[in-house]
Amino acid sequence: MANNPQLIFVNDIKPRKTACRIQVKIIHTWRHFMKDVGESLELILCDANGTKIHASCNKTYIAEVAKHVRVGVWRNIDHFSVSGAGGAYRSTDHNGLLNPNFLIDVIGQVQDLGDLETIGCNGGKQRQKLEFTLVDICGQRLACCLWGKFAENLHTASQETEGMVICLLRFAKIGQYRGEFQISNSYDASQMFVNPEIPEADEFKQRAIGDSQALTLAESEENKLELQMKRDKWMHYPQRNLRELFEETEEKLCRVVAQSMTLILIGDGCNNKKIQNLLVKDDTGESQFMLLDSIATGVVPASATTLLNGSWDELEEDDPFPEEITNLVGQTFMFGVYIQKDNASGGAIKLERYGKTYVC
Repeated sequence: MANNPQLIFVNDIKPRKTACRIQVKIIHTWRHFMKDVGESLELILCDANGTKIHASCNKTYIAEVAKHVRVGVWRNIDHFSVSGAGGAYRSTDHNGLLNPNFLIDVIGQVQDLGDLETIGCNGGKQRQKLEFTLVDICGQRLACCLWGKFAENLHTASQETEGMVICLLRFAKIGQYRGEFQISNSYDASQMFVNPEIPEADEFKQRAIGDSQALTLAESEENKLELQMKRDKWMHYPQRNLRELFEETEEKLCRVVAQSMTLILIGDGCNNKKIQNLLVKDDTGESQFMLLDSIATGVVPASATTLLNGSWDELEEDDPFPEEITNLVGQTFMFGVYIQKDNASGGAIKLERYGKTYVC
């Protein structure tokens, strides 16, 4: 009769040592799909010493294994093989070199929460993106960027939470963006907890209600502006004047600061869209900007239906214009402009899919 496999710790696992057994807690699971390979079940396991290891189960055994690996339970596992950990972002550092390309856990107070953006990705897919800063108990700051459901969930939780928001990211990856370290979720492998009931989160709250050692929530306007400029991609493009726009012969992105003179509002009654022909000027001349769809919202946030009181009839000469439009005359805006070969015709610049407007 064969002896029972020897019970060992995760650190003692060797590639050629298969006649062994480990006792581990399942701390995370997720499904992964790869083209030409199919679906797999991925697991993060942790032994009594706190050592973690990544396990993977191919599609042949998923149905049987998935029933026994609920998160939080302890299991004895044998009959497994061991291979070298690889990939750009490993879920643990087991049997690997000291390298930043593995997933980490991080906790901090959410500050500098940006807007929930919709970004066009490869294949025409749209993904939600949210940038913010995590601040630890010592005041150290770390840039973060979440994608997809993680971005949506944190944005919603932050809107619904009064006071401090503490975020715990598990199995997050370390990257670099514009020369700075940045934390982001690693697809579905990551986990996120907002205001978790753990001692580390309680420590943040105690510091917040303490004396002069409490975390400072308010920042100077100068710091906020600097942070906004780092986050907003349009702030990294050169600024041009109106004359240079029409002299440009190559496609490029740039910014233009100009003062509004006259605005003509056109509403699409079927789709409730706004089209604004905005006559603007600067020191080099005048131009007409045609703002379509969401770009127009930066100038007039209200919908076309609201501005026209639900009527799509042409205004008479003595009909008053909406106050939201008349108030725009004389205001200065900064426009994010995508210069195309055909977007500057007849003295007009069209801002449709690409572009942005800022009130100066």
